[in-house]
Amino acid sequence: VADAIPLLKNAVEGATARFGERHVKTAHYLKNLGAAYGMQRRYAESADLIERAVGIESELYPPGSPDVVNGLNNLGNVQLTLGRLHAARKTLDDASERNRAAGLDSSLGQTFVLGNLARVDEALGDDGEAAALLDEARATATRVVGPAHARTATLDLQAARLALDRDPKSFAEAERVATSILAHPDTLGQFRARSEPEARYTLGLAQAARGETDVAIA
Repeated sequence: VADAIPLLKNAVEGATARFGERHVKTAHYLKNLGAAYGMQRRYAESADLIERAVGIESELYPPGSPDVVNGLNNLGNVQLTLGRLHAARKTLDDASERNRAAGLDSSLGQTFVLGNLARVDEALGDDGEAAALLDEARATATRVVGPAHARTATLDLQAARLALDRDPKSFAEAERVATSILAHPDTLGQFRARSEPEARYTLGLAQAARGETDVAIA
């Protein structure tokens, strides 16, 4: 990633010089540079670049454009990582409403927005709203890609961990979901980097709630 940063900076400068600052190609390279900074954990810089890109695309694309919504979702996720919870909530609400207005509230893309919104609400202490959002996201994913799809499985895991945090007596379901994911981690595809550690963490919490503290610590 470090080697790509200078190339992406040059791409942004080149697009700006050739097409202007408010052009789709400039926005495209800004988002790529922002993503690269995010991979380096330079989250504040990443947020600034993605926000600039989304601002440009919002002027050039229809309100419900997947490019705009995807940019808002990515921005909200980075804001969440930075702890800017209220900003993240506003950004992700905007993304969700754009999907709904465009008739895309039953799309796979909407499940990512709802999942991030649930994480924000959980961080804000509103577990009830987070659970409701996850129920909607899981139902949407099940309709769009089916119950066995990796995206549905990751949402099931997120919901199971939240339920366990709210009620330790729900350990059996959390244990079932986490164990199922860990039995076939290669099926997670692009979601593996985040979901496999989350599954291990959730399994440990479930085992601790069951009373298997030695196993959970191991």
